[in-house]
This record gives sequence, structure tokens and C-alpha cells, in this order.
Amino acid sequence: MLKNLAALMVLTAVCISVSFADEKQAVNGQAAQESSAKPDSRTNLEKLADPDPVVRRNAVIYLGAEKKKENFDVLTKMLDDTDIEVRRSAVNALSASGDPRAASILIEKFKTEGNTNVRINIVAALGELRSRTAVDTLKSLLKDSYPAFRNEAVRALGNINAAETYPQIVSMLGDEAEGVRVMAADTVAKLGIRSAVPELQKNLEHPVAVVRRSAADALGVVGDSTALQKLEKLIKDTDQSVSRAAKNAIDKIQQRAAAEKKNLDQKPAPQAQGQIKK
Repeated sequence: MLKNLAALMVLTAVCISVSFADEKQAVNGQAAQESSAKPDSRTNLEKLADPDPVVRRNAVIYLGAEKKKENFDVLTKMLDDTDIEVRRSAVNALSASGDPRAASILIEKFKTEGNTNVRINIVAALGELRSRTAVDTLKSLLKDSYPAFRNEAVRALGNINAAETYPQIVSMLGDEAEGVRVMAADTVAKLGIRSAVPELQKNLEHPVAVVRRSAADALGVVGDSTALQKLEKLIKDTDQSVSRAAKNAIDKIQQRAAAEKKNLDQKPAPQAQGQIKK
């Protein structure tokens, strides 16, 4: 039951992540409604002081979309807004800015932010920024008691792709939360971490189908002949999606092995020691 709850918590974290594109679409709808009422001649900077949090949120999104350096400081101030959604939009705007200053600011904000949803947004934003400044913070979150933070930390480290974090990412394949194991498997495949093969093979025997399937999918990317025996057993899995994933993984591993053998066969034999080159 605890594992199911943990998986649900991770799913909830994914559901609450709002993309910048979705926010922009929401603003467009709001703008249409406002235009049908009465024109608002204020600038977006002026709207940041509006008592209505929806107006402030939309202004933050518009300013973030402009990606102007002069907007950076005002967006940073909006991280302290009283409204949760305004703060989340400010996080997303700073992430989308790509400004190298954003990572350090968001790390400090994470330490003081009291809302879980905003904190999860910050973790995701640190991954989108791909700043190595955030690596230590993200690594520490891999040990957090809340699975949603562990899940987003794995995703973020996958975006940053720092080789020194590969062992920690691989270790999350053994996390107690199924959702975190799935995220770790996806990240391992994305980064091509071959050292994860033994842990992925263990997850082929996990009682939850989605964990078995994600492990099979990842082995299709990074696996070798050592995984074939267990994958062949998985073809008979009662879950059809797991069975298909196992078959696909076997095909990919065999294709890679054949391609590697062909490349070796095509390489010229090394010259004997002392042989004179013509």
C-alpha cells in the first residue's frame, strides 16, 4: 500500500507540472476574455502590482516569454508573490530565460519556499536550466523522504547529464517508489548508462508491470547479451505491454551485437610486429 501511495504521489507531481506552453495558452484565453470586456492600457510591468493574482500571473508569463534581460530582476521579485500560481509562473519564466544567474537564485528560493508544488517546479526548472551549479542540490534530493522530489531530481539530473552523477542515477533503480524506478530507467536509457544493466535486470522481476516494462525498454537501449536470458523469460509475462517490451529489447540487443561484429570483421588485421610498411 505504501508503494502504491508513493507511486500516486509521483504521478501527482507529474500532473501538477505546468509547462510554459500550457501557461501561454491559458493566457491567450484570458486575454481574449479581457479584450471582450474593456481595453487595459497598462504595461505588463504595471500589471505585476495588480490585486488580482490572475492578472499578475499572466503578466509574469508574458514578461517571461519576452526573454529580455531587463525583465530578469522583476521576475525574480515575483518569486516572493503571495500567490502560489504567480510564484510557479515566475519559476517557469526564469527557467525559460536561460539566464545563468537563474540557477543560484532558484536554489536559494528552494530553501525558503514553503509550498510543495512550487518547490517541485523549482527542481524541474533546475533541470531545464542544465546548470551544474544545481548538481549538489539535486543529488541531496535523491535521499528526500518525499518521492515526488526524488522523481524530479532524477529527471533534472538526466537533463544536466553530468557523468559524475551516473552512479546516483543508477542507484535510484532500487528506490522504494515504483514511479522513481521508472524515471531512473528512462533516464538511464536517455543517457546511455551501460553500468545500469545489472540493476535493470533485477527490475525485470519486479511485481509491478510498469517497472518491468521500463526496465525492458531501457535494456533495449543499453543492454547486452547478459540480459537476453531474463528478457526471454519476460516474453511470457502476463502483461502484454511487458511482453512486447521484452521482445523489442531482445531484437535491439541482437541487432547491436550483429552490427558490432560486422564492424570488427571489417577492421583490417593489425600488422605483425616488425612488419615493414610499404
